[in-house]
Amino acid sequence: MIRKGAHFTEFFILGCLARKSSIDLDKNHLLIFIFIIPIMDEFIQSFVPDRAMSIYDMGIDALGILTGIVLISLIHSRITQKLIKNG
Repeated sequence: MIRKGAHFTEFFILGCLARKSSIDLDKNHLLIFIFIIPIMDEFIQSFVPDRAMSIYDMGIDALGILTGIVLISLIHSRITQKLIKNG
């Protein structure tokens, strides 16, 4: 459970940073990012002794990235709305 939480947290931070860095850019590449990075991570992990690729881990990683992206998007939207409202 701790290892799964660490995976989620690691990829959550990655998702936050990816979304923050793309605030003024096209957002379509973030969808690709959500799927490619966990697949690459698990593929690389398959070369480590006593480790294997896991679709379950890919899902946790993708969920972490997605959660980070959504959180930063909501924060950015809220800040933008306040700025517009306050003039």
